[in-house]
Amino acid sequence: MIRPQSAPDSVAALVRQAEQTTPASQALELPEGFAVYFNNAPAPLDEATGTLYLPQSADQAQWQGTLSTNQSTGGYILAFLPDEAFADKASAIAQGHAFTLQVSRGDAGCTYRVVFTGLPVLTLNTDGQYEEPGRIVNQGRMALFENDSDAVTQLPLEYWMRGRTSSNFEKKSFRLALKDGTGEKYKTSLLDMRQDDDWILNAMYTDPNKLREKLCQELWQRMVEQNGTALPMSEMAYVEVVQDGRYAGLYGLQVPVDAKLLGIDGQNEALYKISMTQLPLEVEWLEAEKHAWIPGIEQKWPQVPGRFAELWQPLKDYYDLFRGGQPVSLEQAAAVADVGSMMDNYCLIQFVYAWDNDMKNYYLALQDTPEGPRLSRVLWDLDFSFGQMLDEEEPDAASFSMRDVYETANFGEMYQLLQDPEAWALLCERWAQLRRGALDLDWTLERAAQLADGLEAAGALARDSAAYPAAPSTADISQLEEFMRQRVPAMDALFQPEK
Repeated sequence: MIRPQSAPDSVAALVRQAEQTTPASQALELPEGFAVYFNNAPAPLDEATGTLYLPQSADQAQWQGTLSTNQSTGGYILAFLPDEAFADKASAIAQGHAFTLQVSRGDAGCTYRVVFTGLPVLTLNTDGQYEEPGRIVNQGRMALFENDSDAVTQLPLEYWMRGRTSSNFEKKSFRLALKDGTGEKYKTSLLDMRQDDDWILNAMYTDPNKLREKLCQELWQRMVEQNGTALPMSEMAYVEVVQDGRYAGLYGLQVPVDAKLLGIDGQNEALYKISMTQLPLEVEWLEAEKHAWIPGIEQKWPQVPGRFAELWQPLKDYYDLFRGGQPVSLEQAAAVADVGSMMDNYCLIQFVYAWDNDMKNYYLALQDTPEGPRLSRVLWDLDFSFGQMLDEEEPDAASFSMRDVYETANFGEMYQLLQDPEAWALLCERWAQLRRGALDLDWTLERAAQLADGLEAAGALARDSAAYPAAPSTADISQLEEFMRQRVPAMDALFQPEK
C-alpha cells in the first residue's frame, strides 16, 4: 500500500497561513498517480469536480487533521488560498463552502476544491469483481475517516448491492464484508458500534429527512432499557460516501440483524427473515424441508442441511396459530411466542405508524427459554414511518401523507390475539407504560429535530440533494411533527382497557 511520503502539514496551520498564499502564475501538470492525503490516507476525492471531502468536528473551533501528498520528491507544496470563510468554521461546514487548496512547485500550480463536512467520510475503491448467484461482488478497499479524531480505518473488503425494491432506486444500498490482509474475515468496531466484519450502508433514499430509521432504532433502544428484556435492534451512524472517485451521498452505516446481534447460538435456536406479507402455501412448506428458504422467508441461521424441516416447524406452528383465522388466547400465544416482544413491536409500529413492518420487514428469533422455545420479533427497515408512504403514482418513489394518521397498522399476528380481553388489557397497560417513558412524544420530536439539525449543520443534506435531485433531502420536519401530534393522541384514545 502506498504511504504518504511528504511531511504532513496540519490543516490548522495551513488555514493560518492562507492569507499569505498567492495563486501560482503557471499551470502545473501533476504526475500520474499523484494523490493528496488526509490523515495519512488517500483523501476522499470526487474526481469529476476535483473536490476533496474532509471530515471535521463541528464541536471544535480549531480545524483538524493533516494534509500531505504521496510524493517524496518534486518539492510539491500544499497551501490554501485566502478565503474569508475560514473565519467561521461552523458556517463553512453547514453551507458546504468550497475552499481552494493549491498544489504548487516553483511558480506553477494547480488546485483542488475542499469541502469540509461535519460527518465521517467512507471511501470505497473497487479493484475487481466476480459473480455469485444473484449478485455481483466488488473487491477493493475501504477507508473510514472519522470526524471527531484523526483516526482512519483502512481495510480490504468485498461489497455488493443489497435490497429488493430499493435496488431499483438511483441511490443504492450496499453490504460490506471486511477482510484482513490475507482475505479472511476481519472484525472491527466502526464509529463506536459493535466489532464485526459484516456491515450495511443504508442509502435512506425514500426518507427526505434521513432520520426515520435511526430515530426508530433509538426509540426501540429506549424501550429495551425500560423493560430490560427485549432483543436489540440494529444501530446506525451517519457517514458520507465516496465510491470509486464519485461522491455518492449521505448514508447510514449500520450493523445487520443477525444471530450475533441477538445472541442466538443454541442447538434449538434459529433466526428467520420475513420479507413478504403473503404466507407460504402448504406445498411450499413441504418443499422448504429441502431448503433454507421459502418465498418471502429465509432461515438466516443456522442454515444446516438436514435440519431445515426441523427448524421450519416452529415457524409454521407460529403462523398456523396467529394467521389461522381463529381467535387466539393469551395462553395460546405465550406457548409459542414471547408475548412481551409482540406487544412492544406492536406499540412501536403504532406509535410511528411503521405500516411496512406490520406483516413483513422483520425477523423472528427462535430462542430457548425456561418454558421452552419461543419466537420474538425484531423490526428492520423502518424508513416507511412517521407518515412516509410509497408514492402510488410512482412505485419507485415515496412521499409524505397524512392520510393514515388515525389508522392502526394491520399487525397480522396481533389481530386475532387482541380479540382476547386479557390480551387487550395487557396491550393497553404496556402502551401506557411506554408512553410515560420510552415513547414520550416530546422526546421523540425533540430528538427528530436534533437529528435533522445535525445533518443540516454537517452540510450533508444539501450535498445529498444535489447528488440525487429526484429525491431531495431536507431538515424541515414540520410534516413529521404534525403527523405525530395528531397520531399519538389518537392512539392514546384507542388503547384504553375498555375498548
